[in-house]
Amino acid sequence: MLPRKIEPKQTTKFTLDLAPPKGGWQRGGRLRIQGESTLGESRWRARLNGAELTPTDNVSEPYPNPYPSLLGKPEELRAWVVPAKVLSDGLNRLELTMETGQPVRLAFLDLPLS
Repeated sequence: MLPRKIEPKQTTKFTLDLAPPKGGWQRGGRLRIQGESTLGESRWRARLNGAELTPTDNVSEPYPNPYPSLLGKPEELRAWVVPAKVLSDGLNRLELTMETGQPVRLAFLDLPLS
């Protein structure tokens, strides 16, 4: 459940219940997290179903949004590439670790998939 306070060196866990489209996932996606305030110079690690995810600088919105003033700012966001092969039909285990940084409250996460 979010928001959730995260401290440096702390790992927090989420369970995502995912269902593939007909024909299965053809492409992966991109996991994004957003802090209630800037994430500063903090470093994060993400694992999905035990697989280490690769960070990406692409924190852009996955879908068009008519209200850009309500969206997170780049300094509040972090993102990772999610390969289709790590996704499971049903419950998926996400682990986020703040390796370095200041305490922050995570406000949001999303995982748009194709």
